[in-house]
Amino acid sequence: MQNKTLGVILASGFSKRMGQNKLLLHFKNMPISEYIIKACKNSNLTNTIIISRFDEVEEIAIKYQITYILNEKADLGQSESIKIAVNNAIGYDAIMFLSADTPLITSQVINKMLSTYNGEILSLKYQDKLTNPVIFPKRYFEDLSKLEGDIGGKSIILANKFDALDIDFYNKDIDTQEDFHELGEVYG
Repeated sequence: MQNKTLGVILASGFSKRMGQNKLLLHFKNMPISEYIIKACKNSNLTNTIIISRFDEVEEIAIKYQITYILNEKADLGQSESIKIAVNNAIGYDAIMFLSADTPLITSQVINKMLSTYNGEILSLKYQDKLTNPVIFPKRYFEDLSKLEGDIGGKSIILANKFDALDIDFYNKDIDTQEDFHELGEVYG
């Protein structure tokens, strides 16, 4: 029996280091955030939601028929998006958290993670660093819902048994102008 996995795209950040809304920056022919939405839509995820605070991101979600959930407490940090995700994961066996600022994650990468997933936390690993997406099994939903502030689930990952899937392509969050220019130099 296949696990029911909810894809959750995190898209509520403030882009402070970028100085502008990085999710709307165009890479090749579309906004950065559209790549991950499209990848989720074309993957084997059971369902996908996007948690954000931007009308423009909602428009992209509607285009791909992805459920958009407004994060009214984005100012309290990433943990608020995670709590919204857990509250929307009733009936699912796992949550795959994806970052809206990773345009090189494809449906093939998502499907590889889903087929590799064996009931333990599963993270991607790029250049010896754990990175998104990450799959959390249901037994960690309560721990995720207790997170506070601008932190993700890394503390939960490191405190428990986890698996990591090595990848060999550029997979850095696009947080700064330098990251965006590097992305363009490597893949533009």
